[in-house]
Amino acid sequence: MNEETPKPEVTEKNKQQSTFKMSSTLFVFYIIVLVVAAGLFVFSDSLAIILATTVIAVLIIIMLLTRFVFTSVTVSENGIDYRMGWLNSTLKQIPFDKINTVDSFVSVYGKILSFGTVKVYSGNDVEGILFKGMEKPNTLCRMIEDGVAEAEDAKKITATSAIDPADEIEKLHKLRDEGAITDVEFQAKKKQLLNL
Repeated sequence: MNEETPKPEVTEKNKQQSTFKMSSTLFVFYIIVLVVAAGLFVFSDSLAIILATTVIAVLIIIMLLTRFVFTSVTVSENGIDYRMGWLNSTLKQIPFDKINTVDSFVSVYGKILSFGTVKVYSGNDVEGILFKGMEKPNTLCRMIEDGVAEAEDAKKITATSAIDPADEIEKLHKLRDEGAITDVEFQAKKKQLLNL
């Protein structure tokens, strides 16, 4: 006798968080340019110029490394978080329902080094918030757009479910009694409200 094994319950899959960081190829490019530029001064006869160049190069490398390690944009189910700083403190939290538009820009230079800029406009913000030097800018832009679309769909569903069919049918009944709508229109609207 074959016993049917119970099927596992299908649960709604939680949306995964995706974190985007500064492009590693852009970071390496900056370091190479900095080392080459600093290397030009190594052949100087002045010890002061060599020391000053070395100190400036080390400080810029530390600044770039800090930006590379601690800058990220996280797309979650509620919105986006832009983090930057030594303690990875959140600078901006933007819920999807507050985002108006989002654009991504990738220059020719960005295509070669695989980085770009994503610009998010939220609320009454005219200038927008720039996420510069980010890896996979088009993917980041698409994920934000998807989140915004889902937030808009959720608003529409909430607005639709707020309508009480019984109240609407009662209003339609009064309109029919007053002669504002015909019986055919009343029946059609009633079926629509009751999802028949």
